Amino acid sequence: MPRVCEHRRGAYHACGQGRRETSLRRPTRPTRLSWQRRLLPCPVGGSVGLVGESRRSAADPPPVRGHRNDPRVPSQESLVSAKGPLSSISQPVPELPVADVERAQQHYRDALGFEIGWLYPDKEIGAVSRGDVVIFFRKKRPPFEPAVHWVFAEDIDASYRELESSGANIVEPLENKPWGLRQFTVADVDGNRFYFHHDRRCA
Repeated sequence: MPRVCEHRRGAYHACGQGRRETSLRRPTRPTRLSWQRRLLPCPVGGSVGLVGESRRSAADPPPVRGHRNDPRVPSQESLVSAKGPLSSISQPVPELPVADVERAQQHYRDALGFEIGWLYPDKEIGAVSRGDVVIFFRKKRPPFEPAVHWVFAEDIDASYRELESSGANIVEPLENKPWGLRQFTVADVDGNRFYFHHDRRCA
């Protein structure tokens, strides 16, 4: 039997026949948020996630125990493939509350560069489009809660100049924000807001 010559904090060295045991402590696992930062790309049209924060809050689930190469711990890829191939779906279409559907359609056409799509005969719901972007309007009786949307702009400065020249209601000018985005805010005639943004860290 090898002779144990030293004990310290869960690790030991065994002497005899030149054998040396390594530490029994498990490798340190990264927190959930730092793991997400390595996998997620820069935002290209979605909402903005936490950036630069690696500490786990009390509401976060505990990290998975075990080494990343441990076959007992399923990888993210294996969890997805186990469900089978995903069907193709298009991007969601927002439905905005408005006081007057026809007025909203005309405003989006004149100030935001959209094209008027269709309008139901009762004028309770209608649609506009711009490229691949489609927006529905539904008539609501004021007061109602305005909708909020985040819109990624590939060239944020060009988008700002375009909407400013077309007469859009820019309620917050273009500027660099402390959280790393360059953004401006547009409000429509019913108070619905659009936060146009570009992540300067991904430029």
